[in-house]
Amino acid sequence: MPASQDLMGLGMNAILAQLVGQDPQAVTAAGTTQATARAASGDVIEMTATGSDGIILPTGPICQPFFVINSSASTGLVYTPVGSTLNGLASTTGLSLTTKSRAILFQYKPNFWFSILTA
Repeated sequence: MPASQDLMGLGMNAILAQLVGQDPQAVTAAGTTQATARAASGDVIEMTATGSDGIILPTGPICQPFFVINSSASTGLVYTPVGSTLNGLASTTGLSLTTKSRAILFQYKPNFWFSILTA
């Protein structure tokens, strides 16, 4: 999906382009546990981290992909909503997203998530 700036460059109205385009939500990771992690609200998230801090994903519909990009020079953690499992582990574990890496996360049934790490 193109970014809203790309759509406006093709002549689309700015308001419509912002509704349709996929612009990453910039989130600065915080906290060192699921309870203190910074909440994210979008489905395309650019995370900056400073070490063992993290973000927590919103609850979304089944099979909605969440794309998380760690653009920082430090590893960050990605947590699923409270009460969920991620890759068969408790959501309090968090997915370690290393420097300059990306992940796609899905909720495949209520409270059950899996992740795909990209190269």
